[in-house]
Amino acid sequence: MGQDCGDNFALQLDGSRRRRQFGVGIDKILARSTFPAAFAASRAAPNPTKGMFQMTANVAEKGLAVRELTQFVERVERLEEEKKAISGDIREVYAEMKGCGFDARAVREIVKIRKQDHSERKEMEAILALYMAILNMT
Repeated sequence: MGQDCGDNFALQLDGSRRRRQFGVGIDKILARSTFPAAFAASRAAPNPTKGMFQMTANVAEKGLAVRELTQFVERVERLEEEKKAISGDIREVYAEMKGCGFDARAVREIVKIRKQDHSERKEMEAILALYMAILNMT
């Protein structure tokens, strides 16, 4: 189920996915969903100068919705910055590892394998061994 953000903002995602899967149009989805009226009533009009869509409803009148949307966007932006910083840290560790003579590609594979649980790893090893035997690679 969707997260309830107050003021009837909850979008029931599982129902929405089912509707898209069975070809129900966006008008029916918006009519049945619990989106805010400002968003559900709006229509997107093409912007010929930018090739993007603009909301024609005056959403700015809905102060609460604007504040909540702004907060969500700012949270995502902060998380993206953190992800970028962590990604840089990981890159530095691999570079340091390579400087010490380790094979970074092999270590990446080990990290990937360690993410799997034991039974999943054993199953993959068995399948790999079988395929290698079939292809006369053993």
